[in-house]
Amino acid sequence: MNEQGVASVTDFLPRPSSGSPTKPLLPWLIRRVECIRGSMPLMMQCAPAFNYARDPHTTEVILDSSVPQSYDDDMAQLQNKVIFTSSSGFALDLRYVTERTADAASVPEVVLGTLDLTSKGHKGLAAYAGLQLSEGQAVTFVLRTPPEILGPNRPAAASTTPEKAELERKLIGPLGVKRTVQDPYLTKELLHSLLTVRFFLWVSDDVMIRLEPQVTNRYWYEWIRQSTYTGSWKEAVHRSALALKLLIFEPTGAVVASPTFSLPEFIGGTRNCASWIRDSSFTLYALIRLGFTQEANAYMEFIFERLRNKNPDGSLQIMYTIHGRDTLLSPLPVCSLAHAGGKDLEEIELTHLDGHKGSKPVRIGNGAADHVQLNGLYLPRSKGPFNFMARLLA
Repeated sequence: MNEQGVASVTDFLPRPSSGSPTKPLLPWLIRRVECIRGSMPLMMQCAPAFNYARDPHTTEVILDSSVPQSYDDDMAQLQNKVIFTSSSGFALDLRYVTERTADAASVPEVVLGTLDLTSKGHKGLAAYAGLQLSEGQAVTFVLRTPPEILGPNRPAAASTTPEKAELERKLIGPLGVKRTVQDPYLTKELLHSLLTVRFFLWVSDDVMIRLEPQVTNRYWYEWIRQSTYTGSWKEAVHRSALALKLLIFEPTGAVVASPTFSLPEFIGGTRNCASWIRDSSFTLYALIRLGFTQEANAYMEFIFERLRNKNPDGSLQIMYTIHGRDTLLSPLPVCSLAHAGGKDLEEIELTHLDGHKGSKPVRIGNGAADHVQLNGLYLPRSKGPFNFMARLLA
């Protein structure tokens, strides 16, 4: 916001509603920028740093085939996307959708280019776009891991249901380009639906079907409505509960002990985190007191899995990775290691990175993972139908 205009920025990760577990969970990071009043010059930069800025990557600007060219006259012009590919084979692509939210406005122009930030330590080119947005213009950027494109003779995955296979069979346009439910045509209707309204999916260049709503807002509204809190500062308490929810790794039920990766006890200090499996108790206790019992159940199932997969000497560790694997397949921040299943937690200092306001060192892994600590979960006087100690001792 300045004297010339006002712009709104909305960031979100789309997800289905809680009652629709069969819908695809699109691993997209979405940023929508809309000019609300006046005119605003803006600069978009995307500079991925793969493997904690240790792996170099290539950057390509190529034609984006995921945007249908005939569904809207305003988008008849071909547009590009950016693909970042690391030396280890991991990839990201950056796409965009432009739109006008007022009849008097025109569709904004976006030109993607590359930007050299190697002087700042980056291992490859970044992407950028200079924007001049006026009232009623909006641009939505989507950063994702590109899905695998199934070949015509490749068998479907074993988990594919007949209904899903039939839907994907229909997602073949007249040019033979296959789209899957994980890789639909990118349209403004789809992006709107992922946040607030109906879910449309383009079957071909000129055919669109309507699926059930997949609404990110609805998911979070439904989740926060489970709260039983009626005390003071209700809005602040609910915002805190949402922050705690974001610390939960849903695939395994693990809880991140602390989000303060590289945030030191004092500026310039080396003690930049502390993460133990006991810390999850305080997160879960707060959620249970507010009525969010599903997360507590999921975490206890995770703990039971750790009990079924003890160390050779029968002991447990004071911290684990969040993925529930026996090895750490990708480095994680030290404060992301408190409550999951992997045991390979080698501590590594990233000397080329700075923490908050230049604080060092930045670490991944945790050398204290094999320490002995004679304490455990703290769930004092848990409310509701939860007797965790009885379950642990059963």
